[in-house]
Amino acid sequence: MSSGQRRQTVDAIANNDDLLTEILKHLPVKSLLRFKSVSKHWHSLISSPHFSHCLFPLVSGLFLQWLFCHPHFEFVPLKDMPINHTVKFPYVNFYFNILDSCHGLMCCDNYGWGEIYICNPTTKQFITLTVPGYEDFRFPSDIIFAYDPETSPYYKVVCVCRPDEENQPNNYQLEIYSSETRSWRLTGDPFIVDASVRFINGLFCNGAIHWLNLLGTSLYWNVAEGQLHDLPMPATLIPEHKIRLRYFGQSRRHMHLVDVYGPSSTKFNVYEMERDYSGWFMKYHVDVDGITIAFPERIRSHLVQDFHNDEFNHEFSVLEIIREANEEESYMVLLTPGGKAIQYSFHDNTFKKIFDLPPCPNYRYCVNLRDTMKFSCIEAYQYIGTLASVW
Repeated sequence: MSSGQRRQTVDAIANNDDLLTEILKHLPVKSLLRFKSVSKHWHSLISSPHFSHCLFPLVSGLFLQWLFCHPHFEFVPLKDMPINHTVKFPYVNFYFNILDSCHGLMCCDNYGWGEIYICNPTTKQFITLTVPGYEDFRFPSDIIFAYDPETSPYYKVVCVCRPDEENQPNNYQLEIYSSETRSWRLTGDPFIVDASVRFINGLFCNGAIHWLNLLGTSLYWNVAEGQLHDLPMPATLIPEHKIRLRYFGQSRRHMHLVDVYGPSSTKFNVYEMERDYSGWFMKYHVDVDGITIAFPERIRSHLVQDFHNDEFNHEFSVLEIIREANEEESYMVLLTPGGKAIQYSFHDNTFKKIFDLPPCPNYRYCVNLRDTMKFSCIEAYQYIGTLASVW
C-alpha cells in the first residue's frame, strides 16, 4: 500500500465516527483522556455522553477506606495498571469520607459538616453540594448515590431525612438532588416506619435503593416509581437473631449477600436477589479453607475480648464480589487479618494474593460491628474508569 493509500485509509477512519468509536472504546480511559488533544473532533467525540455509554465498565480496582483512619485511601488494583497504591485526591484540598461509588463516579462527604462531593477519580472532576437541612441542624439518616448510565446519563443523590425528628422520630421523607435539574426537591409525602427500621448504608442496584435491617424489616425504594416495598431476606440468615451477614453489595446489577455459618467458619453462601424480588437464591457455595491454611493469621484474642464479639474471629473479611461478563471469570476479594487481599475464583476455587495492606492503627477502637452495617474495619468501593461528567 502506498503512502497516499495509507493516508486515505487513516482519513476514512478518522472521519467515520462509528468506526472510530468502535476502535477507541477498547482503549484504556487514561489513553482516551490524552487522545482528546488530537483534534477538536476527537475531543467532541470522546467527551460525548454517547461515547461514555459505549465504554466497557470493567472494575479495575478497589478503593479501601479504613473506618476513622483518614485522609488517605489504599488502592487495590484488580487489573494490570500502573497506579500508586496509597491514593490521595490531589485535586481536592480537604479531608473527606467516601460514601459510595457507582459506575465510576464517587459520592463523598466532609464527615457530616454539610457538604457532599461527587467526584470522578479518572477525570479529576468534582462538584460540591450542600446537604439539605444542614443549616437548620437537620441531618440525613442516610445519603445514597444513584447512578446507572445504562438507563440515564444523570445521577441522583438521595437523602433520607426526618422532617420532625423531635416529635416523630420514625417519620421520614426523601429529598433528592438530580444532576439533570441541578436542584434538590422533596419527594412524596412523609412516611412512618417501625422503630426497628434503620436507614443506613443503602445500596443502589437496578433502579432501587435497598436497606437491610437484620433485626427488623428490610426495605427497598424504587427510584422511578417512588414507592417503598418490603425486601425479603433469606430464611437462614438470622437464626435466633445471631448476625452472620458478612457482605451486601452489587456487581453488574447483580445484588449479593454473603452468609457465614458461624465464628471462624471457612464455609459460606453467596446469595443473589431475583430481579422480580421474589426472593434470594444461592449463587455460590464457598469453602475457603485453603486460604486459611495458606495464610493462617487470626485476629488477636484480646480484640475479641475487648469487643465481646466472637464475630470478629473470622479468618477473613469479604471486601467485594466482582461479576464479569464471562461468568467463569467472576471472583471475590477477601482480606485476611494479616492484611493480605486475596482474589478467589468462584469457577475453580483457586486463589492468589494481590495486595499487602498495612495494619489499621486504630483497629481496637473501631465500633462494635453488631451495632452497624460495617462488616470489617475496612470499606471497599469499586473503581471503574469513566469519562462521565459530574456536572
